[in-house]
Parts: sequence; C-alpha cells; structure tokens
Amino acid sequence: MSLTSYDIRWQAYRVNVHSVIMSCGEFHNVPLIGTKGCINYNPVLSLRQLGFVMNGRPLDAEIAESVYFEKRSDPARLEQVGRAWKTIGVKGGAVLGKKFAVAMPNYIDWVRNRVETLLLPYDRTKPLQEKPPLILSENVPAEHYKQALMENRRLKEKEQDTQMELYKAKADKLNLAHQLKGMQGEDASRLKSKKRSYEEIETLLNEEHRECLRLQKAEANYQKKIRDLEKQLRDKDVQLKKEVDLRRASESQLGGEVVELRRQLKEKLTPLPECSECDLLIDQCKYLKTLIPGGHLS
Repeated sequence: MSLTSYDIRWQAYRVNVHSVIMSCGEFHNVPLIGTKGCINYNPVLSLRQLGFVMNGRPLDAEIAESVYFEKRSDPARLEQVGRAWKTIGVKGGAVLGKKFAVAMPNYIDWVRNRVETLLLPYDRTKPLQEKPPLILSENVPAEHYKQALMENRRLKEKEQDTQMELYKAKADKLNLAHQLKGMQGEDASRLKSKKRSYEEIETLLNEEHRECLRLQKAEANYQKKIRDLEKQLRDKDVQLKKEVDLRRASESQLGGEVVELRRQLKEKLTPLPECSECDLLIDQCKYLKTLIPGGHLS
C-alpha cells in the first residue's frame, strides 16, 4: 500500500462535532449492542475524523477489547452493557482541545510501532506524495494560522474536485466532437464516392479515434504539469513571504538594538574639559617651528 495519512481526507468539514461520547459506565470505551451480539469501539482512535488533534499514545484501557460476545452466550454481560449506557461519559473541547484534524509525531510513532508489533499483512511502500512539514508562523497567532491551513486544505480539495469535473467535461466534449466528426466524414465520404468500401471507412475512423484519444491524454498530462507548476509557485510564494516577514522582524529588532546602543553611548560620552596648558604647548610648538631651518620639526 502506498497510501499515507496525508492522502486521506480525514474530516468532513460540514460536520461540526463539539462533544464526543468517550465512555459508558465502567467501560473505558463505548460498548455497542447489535442484532446478534455485542462489541465495543474506541472513540479515542476516531478523534481525528471528528476534527480533533491526535496528540499522543492512547492509554491501554482506552483501546482494550473489553466486549466481544454473542447475546445468548453471556446474558449477565449483556445486562451490564445495558446498565452502562445509563451513565455516559461525554468530553468536549475543554478536554479534547481545539479543532485541528492532524496527528502529532508522538501518535504517528505509536501507530508505526503498533504496525510493526502486530505485523499487519502489507508491505510499506513509497507514499503517493510527500507530506509537507507543518510550520507554525512566528508572526501570526497559531490559532489563526491553523484556521488558515485548514481553509487552504479545503480549497485545495475543492480545486482538485473542480479540475476533475472540468477534465471529465472536456473529455465528454472531445468524445462528442469526435463522434460528430466521424458522422460528418462518413456522410461526406458516401456522397463523394460510393466506391469506398466499408473496411476502409472503419479503418479511417479507428485512426481518427486513436488520434483523438492520444490528444486527450496529452492534454491531461499538460493540465497535470500546469497544476504541479502552479502548486510549486504557490508554495514558493508562501516560503518567500515567510522569509520576508522574518527578515523584516530581524531588521526591526536590530534597529531597536542600534537605537538603544546609541542612546547608551551618548549617555556615557562626556565633553572634555578645557585645558589652558594645551594652548600654551601649541604656541610653543609654533615658535620652535620658526627657529628651525626649513620650518620642519622632526
């Protein structure tokens, strides 16, 4: 499998969940009663789909398989599950934190270690696309930056869906144009010459069809290259804006330090007192200079 967490749309943005049932009665997770038996699920592993942050490794009690049996096999356990639903443990944003559907490094490391421990039946392969690093801005509040990041992801997903619809519409248009052209060519060929055999007409249509498919494929490849280049330009623009903001902040900080150093230097400088002896020495030097031939002092 080449899918990673970055390739999956974890949260439906139209679903806004504020409170989550995390436990029932004495169970650390949520037991469920079905038509044939009972089983439990662990809400702590589904917080990302509900829009919350996966901070770190969950507790063993929160992911334990505590309920799994058929109804007829354990009536007492079934009654215990029913009583547990009378005491529901609900947690909200005050406990789960602010909405931001990402997985932190501690949780990702725990998932990888668990996969290696359980030996899941698939090999790890190269992902479809590299995950960009999560960079929190130093000049913008983290909450605003996270909201902008989520909105950016939503817009990118919407753009991808729109591009796919546009590609399908263009493909349908080309297909219809090809069919129309084929029909027109067939009618024209029948009017111009009835000697052309059916096999020759079919061969000509097949060649035109293959050429049209080749053009469609080439157009799709060019559209993909254009999208990739646009994405690279947007990423570069964001990176340059961050560097400019950092440089401006650094220059502002250095300018403040220079002003402060100038102020301190100005406070430490004191005017030199007037010295009458210095003026006397200068006059004597000028007099001695007139006595020496050539007018130079060595």
